[in-house]
Amino acid sequence: MTHQQQRYAELFAAEAREHLAELSSSLVELDKQPGNRSLLDSVFRSVHTIKGMAAAMGYEVVTRLSHNAESVLAELRENRRQVDSATIDLLLEAFDQLGGAVEATVAGVEPPDPAVTIERLVLWRRAGERAAAAAAPDTSITAPLEKSAPKHRPKDPGRLRVDVRKLDALMNLTGELTILRGRLLALTADHSSEPLQEAMEQASRLIAELQLQVIESRMEPVSELFDRFPRLVRDAARTAGKEVELSISGRDLELDRTLLNAIADPLVHLLRNAVDHGIEPPAEREGSGKPPAGRIGLAARRERSRVVIEVTDDGRGINLETVAEKAHGAGMIEADAKPQDLELFRILSRPGFSTADSVTTLSGRGVGLNVVEECVKALGGSVELTTDRNVGTRLRLELPATLAIVRALIVEVAGQVYALPTTFTRESFELPGPAVERAHGREWVNWRGSRLPLTRLRPLFAAGKNSDNRDDGAMSRDCDDHVLRVVALEFGATRTAISVDKFVGEEEVVIKPFDLPRGAIPAFSGATVRPDGRPALVIDVGSLAQRISTLNL
Repeated sequence: MTHQQQRYAELFAAEAREHLAELSSSLVELDKQPGNRSLLDSVFRSVHTIKGMAAAMGYEVVTRLSHNAESVLAELRENRRQVDSATIDLLLEAFDQLGGAVEATVAGVEPPDPAVTIERLVLWRRAGERAAAAAAPDTSITAPLEKSAPKHRPKDPGRLRVDVRKLDALMNLTGELTILRGRLLALTADHSSEPLQEAMEQASRLIAELQLQVIESRMEPVSELFDRFPRLVRDAARTAGKEVELSISGRDLELDRTLLNAIADPLVHLLRNAVDHGIEPPAEREGSGKPPAGRIGLAARRERSRVVIEVTDDGRGINLETVAEKAHGAGMIEADAKPQDLELFRILSRPGFSTADSVTTLSGRGVGLNVVEECVKALGGSVELTTDRNVGTRLRLELPATLAIVRALIVEVAGQVYALPTTFTRESFELPGPAVERAHGREWVNWRGSRLPLTRLRPLFAAGKNSDNRDDGAMSRDCDDHVLRVVALEFGATRTAISVDKFVGEEEVVIKPFDLPRGAIPAFSGATVRPDGRPALVIDVGSLAQRISTLNL
């Protein structure tokens, strides 16, 4: 395949993927509204477009498959057949195979033979023809579809398709410019030349504007991800023999493309768990006074500098006694311990831990929540789980708005400089040493009317120091007794405080991946280069909070 042919193939694939995503979500909605003519017209147009593009490219398998699916849709549009769940299932199966054929063809691989699927589509049409012949001349068998003006979505002439690899490269270059800007500002800070200072300020503003534009160019609405899930929930509910309604909010919220791709798998696991573990069968729900169809909610919103994604259900909730029993059997907790919401997710997300009695196609292997935890930690976020018996469960994911360039508080601990992202930072302040209270075997500080548990980072980070954070008398000797430098952190419903040796300032940092040094605690998400050219580790607040909680159990 020549370079030009490859370029056209990639353009075809990008266009086809968009149409296939629309097809899936529109068909699931059509299953709920079988009389919605606008939805049916939209599906027909998408299939017709794919067929036309494939024919122009000479992709014979894609053309044949889309032509036969289009013929089925034509029968529905002309009111010769009725939209029902069996037909929707057949079309979804055809579009799944169509998506595979598109990817295989573009990759230069021979796509699987669609003969079986095409035969099923043909048989569906023949069955309709026989039924129509037997019923003639009666034409009132099928109810007419609701007619509404078709919703055409003309292409935005202001948009241009760009290879995501070019955007990634541009983002990396912008990150390097941001680092260079910091170094230049530091080098010119002591110069008295007014023209130099003005030029530096103008360059700094331009780099900041360039950085903002590049970040915005990588943003995509969460609908790009969320629109995949109605089909997933529908299929999972049918497999489990349950009735489930999925409601989605916040579809217009825009997220960094890298972040959007990273949370796809965790959300799949959370939704499947909600269907399999959370929502009860219809008979059980009716016996509890609930409607037979369970409700699952998927929501996205911004809270300050964070992105919050919630998955909720109105199912049976989590049986804490069962969790405690299995956790005790696995040696995770003491026999008389009762898991609270704060530590519940930590128990459920342990690899291999599952409350399911048997393994199903949906869950039961104890890997789903572990995938969620590992992914969210890698993104520098946190997970909060709350549950009420027979009321439902809520999982709340808090994430940074972008992954590449973040605002960070620069602190010094035990002679080393660290970057603390401000995503989960509420306030940094100083307290007199005597203001620290001691109770229940640990230290506490008062912050804006709240009493926060305090963890000193010096004994936790410094090599060779006692890091169990218990009140053994060593903690007070590690830092200045006269002034305590404190950072209040908030993640989910949890608030805590940490103390550092020194506040250096605030900077925009470019996070680079790195290999954790041997023997270092797992509380860092990456590294950055400071304006003076020296590296600094980036503290992962979620992992640090988990480490602190583990030490203080």
